[in-house]
Amino acid sequence: TAMMFGSNVGPLFAQLGIVEEFLQQSKPCEGINVYDDNRELQFTRDFKLITEM
Repeated sequence: TAMMFGSNVGPLFAQLGIVEEFLQQSKPCEGINVYDDNRELQFTRDFKLITEM
């Protein structure tokens, strides 16, 4: 199971003082695969270039 948060959540976590704890427990997401009802791959989103920045 995974959870993804948008860029607007970062400042909220900073205000709450939990951003460091969140980052320590996080794992990077390098891509997302989207499948249809028949479990056939429809498309892939690759985030590898973004994680290198």
